[in-house]
Amino acid sequence: LFPQFSLVEYCSSILKMKNQTAKQQRLSLSSPNYWTRRSIVMTVLLSLITWSRTISQVSAARARVVVVGDTQWAYPGEVAAFGNRLSGKTYSARLVLPPKEYDSKYLCNLEEAQHELHKSLVMDPTNDNRNKDNVFEEQPIALLVKRGDCPFDQKAQNALYLQQHLSSRIMYLFVYNNDETAPNDLVIMSASSKEENGLEEYNSIGLIFLSTASGEAILDRMETIQSNTGYSPYYQDDSNDLWEMFTYFERMVPANDNGSGNNDDTWNSRQG
Repeated sequence: LFPQFSLVEYCSSILKMKNQTAKQQRLSLSSPNYWTRRSIVMTVLLSLITWSRTISQVSAARARVVVVGDTQWAYPGEVAAFGNRLSGKTYSARLVLPPKEYDSKYLCNLEEAQHELHKSLVMDPTNDNRNKDNVFEEQPIALLVKRGDCPFDQKAQNALYLQQHLSSRIMYLFVYNNDETAPNDLVIMSASSKEENGLEEYNSIGLIFLSTASGEAILDRMETIQSNTGYSPYYQDDSNDLWEMFTYFERMVPANDNGSGNNDDTWNSRQG
């Protein structure tokens, strides 16, 4: 992405472009050398600005996730390095678990469920459940799954499959950590593919990483709500169209501290 030399070396190489004899002359506003030096300095400054903007575009993007159910909670998150980068506004979605038959815990093993879905549609083309939702017909959907069993981009691919075959409103994927020894740690989810063009397929899905503690807390609230209401948190269960757990989230300006007291080296890019 960047040249193999440091920024200091880069700036120094630009300044050395000036003729050595100019260093021995007194610069003044009327001297051509003044404007030469000024042009070089402006070039360096513009290069610094461009470099800074590039860094900010690829650096970590913290997120704030608010979950609303019977009460309201807020959790720190981390926007993935691929997919919809979620910039510029606050997003909202109905927070659910994937359908039980689609590996609802990890969203990794969909082969059997895909086969069954295809077979059911071949036998009965009218049995198409896409966009099935009576009460929250226009509300986007966010799926909550656990880290593990497969790379992050495979989880994203499976979410896209559900988006294409179950509901176009499945637009977000929340992945919570599986590290019980570091319950507050966050990582940057990255894809296995290193080619930028190979990541365009994920642009219709937004991905946010949550800590182990946050994911387990949300699951506990889901169990409580299910127990109190009888409604299912699993998408496309008979009572899921009445499930009322929503999330509001936004991308935040990167900070020096992740809010959990951990060092910045816990915020490393991971593929799974």
